[in-house]
Amino acid sequence: MRSVLRKEISPNRIANKIVVFGSAAKGIGDAAPSRLYSNLNGVEIHVQAIEGMILEKLLNRPGYFQVVELFVLLVVGLVLIVVVPIMSVRLATSVIVLTAALWGATSWYPFKAHLLLFDVSYGIFGLILFLFITAGGTAFWTDKKSAPPRTGKPVNG
Repeated sequence: MRSVLRKEISPNRIANKIVVFGSAAKGIGDAAPSRLYSNLNGVEIHVQAIEGMILEKLLNRPGYFQVVELFVLLVVGLVLIVVVPIMSVRLATSVIVLTAALWGATSWYPFKAHLLLFDVSYGIFGLILFLFITAGGTAFWTDKKSAPPRTGKPVNG
């Protein structure tokens, strides 16, 4: 904004363009929650609204999507809790990574076809956390079962 007011930017550069001025500083209090972010600065909200009006396409995130996302994570997590312990670590890792990739891919259709924003970060981060917990737990229990009992005596002597 300072550059425009001081005429450091050529008027031709911004001619026939929509220019939005504002501050993104957190301390000024110009922020509000949106369906996508818990705290979005006012300039960004206005820019997104202008963009949606120009393109005649507004993104949407229905309020029930968060419940759907958590429900899907719960169901997938429960299925994996049952299935993963009977698999090898390599196969379980592959299944979890494939599940995360499919989850991410399925969010593309609602966005592309209906401009609906389905947040896959819950699911993907949950699956990655689940992977580390199950892989770590499997490694821990496998090492405990295969380790010789500790008697306090040296093994070779």
